[in-house]
Amino acid sequence: MSFSTVQRILQDSYDQELDDIFQEISDVPIGSASIAQVHKAVLLDGSVVTIKVQREHIEELMRIDMQLLKKAISFLHLNSLFGDVIDFSAVVDEMYERAKEEMDFYIEKEHILEFASNQRELVYMRPLHVYEELSSSHILVMDFVEGYKINCVSELQEEGYDMSEIGEKFAHNYIKQAIDDGFYHADPHVDNIKIVDGKIAYLDFGMMGRLSKYNRELLEQCIQAIVLSDVDSVAHVLVLMDTKRMQLII
Repeated sequence: MSFSTVQRILQDSYDQELDDIFQEISDVPIGSASIAQVHKAVLLDGSVVTIKVQREHIEELMRIDMQLLKKAISFLHLNSLFGDVIDFSAVVDEMYERAKEEMDFYIEKEHILEFASNQRELVYMRPLHVYEELSSSHILVMDFVEGYKINCVSELQEEGYDMSEIGEKFAHNYIKQAIDDGFYHADPHVDNIKIVDGKIAYLDFGMMGRLSKYNRELLEQCIQAIVLSDVDSVAHVLVLMDTKRMQLII
């Protein structure tokens, strides 16, 4: 999106002038994806923030894309060819429902708050702060996270970080998310994980996952079986897992 479009979307979202909220807003996006664009900004009190701005008409464009996919499925007779294995039309419907949820930033805001609450007692985790009063269903204002991406090994080592310690804490925390909390970050690629001030910071909470207590117990058994190289037990646990009780939240 052009910066003028971003400014107009922001202005239409607030009851006051942008100059009464922000000292400045960078005209160059620091991130851009299919649904939203992210800009760095400074609030009047000097706080550095990121603004996630939803693209105009994105829901309508997504709806058209889904219709085209369904036409392609019909034209290529995919359901006839693979109907016994996978229902492609049902997959598209599920994609569309999840995408509509991802386009509601109120949901992402709740994800950020819940995740921060779950990690509040861990000193090595850096929670993301969301400015609720400045956020809406299509605008999300969060604090700006400095630091290094988790794959910037040489830079982190130059700063004195122990990569083995980072790996151990990251693995420990991810197991905590899945088994203890049953609520985990479902999009943990390198752009969404930073190391800042000796802490692990997750970004982008549009896609989260949930595990039922039943599946969390099975997952714990599966991890133990993997550690013991017990292949039969791993296979048994995977068969028992109830995918209907797993939920991917986008």
